[in-house]
Amino acid sequence: MSNIPRDLDTSALSHQSLKDMGNQLFNSCQYSEAVQCYTSAINQQPSISSYYSNRALCYIQMQEYSKVLSDCRKAIDLDRNNLKAHFFAGQAYLGLNQYEEALAKLVHAHNLALEQHRNFGDDITSVIRLARRKRFEAMDEDRKKEEISLQAYLNKLIVEDAARQKQAIFHKTSNRTSDSLSNVKSTEGVSLDSLSDEDIKNVENISPQHQEIISKIDSTAQKYIAELNELFCKVDERREKREIPDYLCGRISFDLMRDPVITPCGITYDRPSIISHLRQVGHFDPVSRQPLVEDQLVPNLSMREVVQAFLNENPWAETF
Repeated sequence: MSNIPRDLDTSALSHQSLKDMGNQLFNSCQYSEAVQCYTSAINQQPSISSYYSNRALCYIQMQEYSKVLSDCRKAIDLDRNNLKAHFFAGQAYLGLNQYEEALAKLVHAHNLALEQHRNFGDDITSVIRLARRKRFEAMDEDRKKEEISLQAYLNKLIVEDAARQKQAIFHKTSNRTSDSLSNVKSTEGVSLDSLSDEDIKNVENISPQHQEIISKIDSTAQKYIAELNELFCKVDERREKREIPDYLCGRISFDLMRDPVITPCGITYDRPSIISHLRQVGHFDPVSRQPLVEDQLVPNLSMREVVQAFLNENPWAETF
């Protein structure tokens, strides 16, 4: 725990001292107190970008994401290259389930880290993978709801089609003799649901042959419904297994690697991503930081086979 006295008068402290105190409080998980220190520092010196991003990190721990975004916007206004502000904003959007905005900020933070030659380890990339996975899960959940609606609609169509067929038989037989309709209502303006199976069976002039046809209509409808529901059940089972292993995703693009290449350091990247890095950022390996040029990239044929095998078994990954 922090050894800072609770009754210390912070009004006499400089903004730098307040920032340092806020850092100590944050490290001891006293986030509300840290916020107060950063706020006092901001009041003294409102033009320092890092004070806002430091306070934003406290708000992340407190899950006050709207405040995180407010502080990150201010920090970025003061310094558009404030990497942490972009990173924290991405985390806030992720906490708010706004995955597109989260990915935009997180990828920008990742690119800034490469440009500034700062090593965040797997901190940023792991959150990017999490955001991509959550975005896919949200999209998949929407697809699932649509499929449930479609399943219900198709079941309804099957039932209605069976009802039409049975009603056609009823009308065909009822038109032969009006006396047989004494036990049922007039057929004028009859809706699909107005005549029950019992009504039809009570009509005296429905022959055993027609009764057999009606029975076949019912059994066929039930068969179609069972097959349809089984098909949707299999779709649900396949959906539950949808996940792309991290080792198949590029370290720059975070997408499934379609053209994997390996560097002299033994690190595999997706070719378009690493070439873009070499041309736009610099001639070095973004992970190992060792010098690297395009001619040193070698196709990783083994990884390509693994990726292709995964796609063959999981065609849904094409849209991930």
